[in-house]
Amino acid sequence: MSHQEWESGSDLLASCRRRIHRQVATGEIDARITDNRGGRPILIVSEHERVSDVLVKAGRTDGCANLFVVTDAQEIYSADLIPAESAITASDAPTEQVHQDAEVGMLIAAAKEAEWAINFALALPSRAGEMRDTRQLETA
Repeated sequence: MSHQEWESGSDLLASCRRRIHRQVATGEIDARITDNRGGRPILIVSEHERVSDVLVKAGRTDGCANLFVVTDAQEIYSADLIPAESAITASDAPTEQVHQDAEVGMLIAAAKEAEWAINFALALPSRAGEMRDTRQLETA
């Protein structure tokens, strides 16, 4: 589907939300991150979403989420969003501090440039977390 066939970015995001939810439901995409109640929260955002807004949304699900980022280039990326105090074993990848006003797309670009071997420390005054295991899934 060409870029011109989308009426707006919100149409692309809505379409990707439906697709991702369907793929998670059918097991085509593994939602690895679970919250404290055993749910697998899915958070789908545009590459232009600010880190602070993503953390606020993730805060509604114990600070964790299976994060999917949709780009203007119609690509979909996935990352694990976990609370900073999580007991999940740290990875060997270096962790970079991120400003809360950065756009999520900037993190995707940095992860891509680092060949996916990077984690990000995300923090708000009241919330903190890490974005790990970023990877490209598919083209929207």
